Amino acid sequence: MGVGYDRSLGSYEMDVRLREHLADKFTEKYPKLSDVRKNGRAMKKLQKEARKVKTVLSANQDTYAQVESLHEDKDFRVKINRQDMEALFADMFPRFQAPFLDAINSAGISKPEIEQVVLFGGGTRIPKIQEQILKATEQKELHKYINTDEAAALGSAFMAASSSSVFRTKQIRLRDANQFPFFVSFNKLVLNEEGEVTEEKLVNKELYYRKQRPTSEESHDLHQVY
Repeated sequence: MGVGYDRSLGSYEMDVRLREHLADKFTEKYPKLSDVRKNGRAMKKLQKEARKVKTVLSANQDTYAQVESLHEDKDFRVKINRQDMEALFADMFPRFQAPFLDAINSAGISKPEIEQVVLFGGGTRIPKIQEQILKATEQKELHKYINTDEAAALGSAFMAASSSSVFRTKQIRLRDANQFPFFVSFNKLVLNEEGEVTEEKLVNKELYYRKQRPTSEESHDLHQVY
């Protein structure tokens, strides 16, 4: 199995940028009010609205962001189009190719061996991200038939049923892999024979992480990149 990731890249980072854009628009509309960014509840509302706007603009050319009584009893409504949103994320889009290339390389396969690319996740609805995925995997089309919410719920239900002694189902086998390394730092005390501390060392370690590669038994089933 191949894994690729970028900790500083993803749907959440896009939500934050869009939230800040909405905060700027609110400030432009109400310049005499106090700073909306100092209102935690208002920023939380903008974060939620930003996520909604991003989803809508993934399928439409324009929409309205609107929040009632956002800050100091002022309602907020502004029109946003897809071009504006894509301009906010312009520097992020090219970076989406790297995780896919890392996943392909760590899986030990070539791009022609990829049978299909199945999209799963809210951020993958954005057309510009889909373009980068097509470039990275050199596929003609992407498979978009999976409903993210339904798949997560059904997968959890089937896994729970498979683990239960009450329900009789086919065995569902999962292979866990740590996608991110764990780093720990601690002070190691060196004691003498009397139990007294003679030395203190700072230890930095990377735990529970290794690059996952398919076994020969599994490799024929892993020619798909998700």
